[in-house]
Amino acid sequence: MSKHLLLGWLVAPLIVLGFNGCAPPVYVAKSIRGRVVDAETQQPIEGAVVVADWILLTNVVGFGKHDQRMKISEAVTDANGVYLIPCWGPRLRPPFNAFDYLDPRLIVFKSRYEPVVMDNTLSDWRWMVRASRWDGETLKLAPFRGNSDDRLDQLDRILTGPRGKSASTPNFYREILKEEPLIGIAGKPFFRNVRELLEEGL
Repeated sequence: MSKHLLLGWLVAPLIVLGFNGCAPPVYVAKSIRGRVVDAETQQPIEGAVVVADWILLTNVVGFGKHDQRMKISEAVTDANGVYLIPCWGPRLRPPFNAFDYLDPRLIVFKSRYEPVVMDNTLSDWRWMVRASRWDGETLKLAPFRGNSDDRLDQLDRILTGPRGKSASTPNFYREILKEEPLIGIAGKPFFRNVRELLEEGL
């Protein structure tokens, strides 16, 4: 065994222990409140779905990967375009896992509009209390004006999510299904999958 490989095996446990020693034992999340409006008219958008997704970073020697969801919440905007994601916690942190600074990530979706995915840049991974930089902000959605092929590709990407995990909330799925008449026959396999995901989650 080479010196470098041996050193790696000796140092790796210390990295893992350090990662877990710095991360808090529990997490608490603040509520997130905001407003969604049309980017062109500035009018409130009713029925937009806002998903807040807290996915943990699993510590792996040499790199990390996002593969365990600690919490997911959704809210639907009211007639004034206002939404509220409730607070949660405290929750025990699973061993060898911690949040990074991206959590919670927000996904905002409304049929016939461009979806928006927003990273968080407010919280440090060592902080116990998780807060969103988008709390209190007005979020703007632009009307979608592309073709059906572009829309189907867009819906597929927003469904899978930026971390390879479906948003997996019922109102989010229902809002995506409203696009089916607009896409046509080319979208049948995709929307069949969405309906299956919705049924599994109910």
